[in-house]
Amino acid sequence: MSENHFSDAVLDGGLNALAGSGRRLDICQTRPTTYAAATGSASRANKTGLTIAAPSAASPNGRKVTIPAFEDGTITTDTAPDEPAFWALTDPGSSTLLMTGPVAAPQVLYTANPWRWTALDVVAPGVVAVP
Repeated sequence: MSENHFSDAVLDGGLNALAGSGRRLDICQTRPTTYAAATGSASRANKTGLTIAAPSAASPNGRKVTIPAFEDGTITTDTAPDEPAFWALTDPGSSTLLMTGPVAAPQVLYTANPWRWTALDVVAPGVVAVP
């Protein structure tokens, strides 16, 4: 099997789009496929005003950006007994869904509580195996 190797400049292009535009994070009941779903019908909690730092080196290779930790997200809908299973990163300025992923440790959300998020690295691998 061979490998494709990507330069930091190529990887940073996509990650800079996330870092430069990702300003809202939502926890969603289902995996959203549109901005409207991510910030509306599927959303159960959100945090606005995110600041994502520029790309940096990832280990063992590639580049990464980090969605920062916070403790003051807003829970908009009680989810009991369900545990929302996805997160969505969006750009409210252009109404664009940038990325979705699975929640590492799903939990029931209650509107009386703040929503806490642990920092998450989004990694673009620098080496990709080619079959």
